Amino acid sequence: MNDFDMELKRRFAELRTSDERDAPDFGAMREVAARVAASSDRRPARWLAIGVIAAAAACVTLAFLAVQHSRSDARVAEVWWTPDTLTDLTHFVSPTDGLLRSARHTIETRTLFESVLDGVEMPVQTKSSKGD
Repeated sequence: MNDFDMELKRRFAELRTSDERDAPDFGAMREVAARVAASSDRRPARWLAIGVIAAAAACVTLAFLAVQHSRSDARVAEVWWTPDTLTDLTHFVSPTDGLLRSARHTIETRTLFESVLDGVEMPVQTKSSKGD
């Protein structure tokens, strides 16, 4: 062993003795932990009560806001609703609707079991009555 190793051994031995000297008693630490655990048993009940009160307040607030929102919607509907607006909104056609329809048809893909000839219409065969 060289001098550096001997110096490290000496310093670690000093640290070990100081740690053993300054370390608290295991029994005392165990008693402190038991007291802390016993006192924390009462805390969740207090937090539970606070949580229930907060949840109830949130429910009351949401109910109040829902009632106010429905009242304002009813007022807006009374003022702005006319039969013409409802008809115009339900039958609205976009100016580019034709472009979209043709693009959808162009991009349309065939299903797995669909044939290329499925879209072709066959001519209807009729019997002629000339020779009767």
